[in-house]
Amino acid sequence: MSLNALLSGGVLNTVWSVLLAILILLAMITVHEFGHYVAGRALGFGINEFSIGFGPAIFKRAGKKHGTLFAVRAFPLGGYCAFEGEDDEGEGPRSFNRQHPFKRIIVLVSGALFNYILALVVILISVFAFGLMSYRIGSAAPDEDIPAAYSFQAGDVLLSVEGMDIYLASDLVRALNGRRGGEMVQPWFAKKYLADNDNDLANVKLVFTFESDVDRKCILAAEYDSVSINGAPALHIEGRWVDSCFHLYQLPVKKGKNEICVELKFKRSENLEAMYVLGDFAVELPNRITKLPDTLSTSDIGAQGLPFYSGAITYFTEAGGDLHVKVKELHGVSLHLIGNADEKMTALKNVYKEI
Repeated sequence: MSLNALLSGGVLNTVWSVLLAILILLAMITVHEFGHYVAGRALGFGINEFSIGFGPAIFKRAGKKHGTLFAVRAFPLGGYCAFEGEDDEGEGPRSFNRQHPFKRIIVLVSGALFNYILALVVILISVFAFGLMSYRIGSAAPDEDIPAAYSFQAGDVLLSVEGMDIYLASDLVRALNGRRGGEMVQPWFAKKYLADNDNDLANVKLVFTFESDVDRKCILAAEYDSVSINGAPALHIEGRWVDSCFHLYQLPVKKGKNEICVELKFKRSENLEAMYVLGDFAVELPNRITKLPDTLSTSDIGAQGLPFYSGAITYFTEAGGDLHVKVKELHGVSLHLIGNADEKMTALKNVYKEI
């Protein structure tokens, strides 16, 4: 196989990547073990050998002062610092297991501490030599539906995403966590970073139609300024609903077909929000207003005209004697059984039975 074939197949790049990974691993392990060595030597531990790599020794030399063997071995996939008496009780005063526990803890922690110092030194050298790291777009596929000013271009530099500064790949992953392509830019981001944030992009008209079996005086809660019902402007009334952003409008619903129209100038700082029709009525899906039922059974309230109701419901019964309540499915927080004010509540204890 020729060298050109290796290069075109990316094999050489893979080999270099593997070799680089081995060198980085070897450097980290060597520094880690050197941390153990420095702490052990400073605290008077006996050290039999300090080795880089595993397998047969390529180079080895014994220290004259302490007799420690320093070795470089054939397989650069690790290293070790062998302390005297580390694997047995040991009898000498410099034996690892005969040292004070506090000293042993310092020796064990020193390896990780030296790795941390190494990382800090590498970062400082990188920053002073090359400046802060940044991510540059190498190439970008154009999208005809997106203006060039609002899409990535080759050579663009990523400074921040969703307000988070980007220095490392992990920063980018966290900023994009859960995001999907095509999502709308958040209004706060547009206001801060896009110069045309307040420019009108389009006139939008939203029309909602529904049927009604009854005449009702309802209220519309919406975040828009221009609202009409059946061709006539809806009358704005005092107050807000749930949140200060919801304006309230009188909504005279007539029997038959009804049409709500909303008009707005759409811009980057706008979002199309939900509207809510409030009033004394029931709903028959998909889009019909009906009269509220006189009574409710303990079955599905969605099928009884309350598909959007999420509050509490109180059922009254005039049954005498023993009362048995069976609830097959309860999609709610809790179920309370309450007797009349003049009855003893003890009569309703232990009424729950698993079905």
